[in-house]
Amino acid sequence: DNQRVATRAVEAMLRQGRRRIGLISGPVESVPAYKRLMGYQTALMDAGAVLDPELIVYGDWSDCSGELACRKLMALEERPDALFCMNDWMAVGAMKVLKELGVSIGEEVVLIGFDDIELCGFVEPALTSVSIPLAEIGQRAAEKLIALAGGQACRHREELPCRIVERETFVYED
Repeated sequence: DNQRVATRAVEAMLRQGRRRIGLISGPVESVPAYKRLMGYQTALMDAGAVLDPELIVYGDWSDCSGELACRKLMALEERPDALFCMNDWMAVGAMKVLKELGVSIGEEVVLIGFDDIELCGFVEPALTSVSIPLAEIGQRAAEKLIALAGGQACRHREELPCRIVERETFVYED
């Protein structure tokens, strides 16, 4: 559900009046990053917002790449007023830069991460993040493997729903 939940997150930012939504993306060759990018683009296009390529910066899933990406975005003549980060580690790196620059996180710039790692509740301010149903994904994968091992065909692909866990960096209004 990477594309759908990314669309929902960016739509929520747009509904709150955010118009310069920066994207800190995972690597180009990553399937989840590609789907999340499609969701980002879909939300902007559906809202009639401008898809500005300079607002998309690629990272490698690390906090350091989140820092570098955020520095690039915040150096733009017209800074973003929101950041959608494709994982929580890059979001934490971005938060470090925003704090260094004296930017009010959650007000001046809102921020959403992805993965809802445990750290999200401990950083200051607490990070709003997309939660992935990892336990359910594992359970379904194990069931499919058992079925395959038993000679059953498992051809259909599933996408499980994700949800946005609201914390202080972005108040999500669905």
